[in-house]
Amino acid sequence: MKKNLIPILAVALSLTWLLSASPANAAGRSQAVSTISTDVSDELSTTVKARLIDKLGADALWITVSVTGDTATLTGDVTKLPRVARAEQLALSVKGIRKVDNQVTVGANGRSCPTRHPKEDRAASNSQKP
Repeated sequence: MKKNLIPILAVALSLTWLLSASPANAAGRSQAVSTISTDVSDELSTTVKARLIDKLGADALWITVSVTGDTATLTGDVTKLPRVARAEQLALSVKGIRKVDNQVTVGANGRSCPTRHPKEDRAASNSQKP
């Protein structure tokens, strides 16, 4: 009985090894690695964004962060030039970020920055009516 068991185990182990190396299984592993990579990128993006908000305040709300591998890409705008460099420094201070593609600019870029209170705007428009 033991003599018959060894060839059966050898065949079973060989089939297991062959099936684990199959293209379908390799695609599954590739997808799992891709999912993990996406999760890590999302976590790093969140960490960078949190650090920007903590140190830059409201200016950070206008900055978008995306991470691919060990590179963070920053886009958007800030109110003062020194904050562009500061945003890059803050992103580089996050563990896992080694490079920063800093596309942050200075300016309002379409932000709504009212100079008067909305009630004043209504009062001004009402006073102009005949």
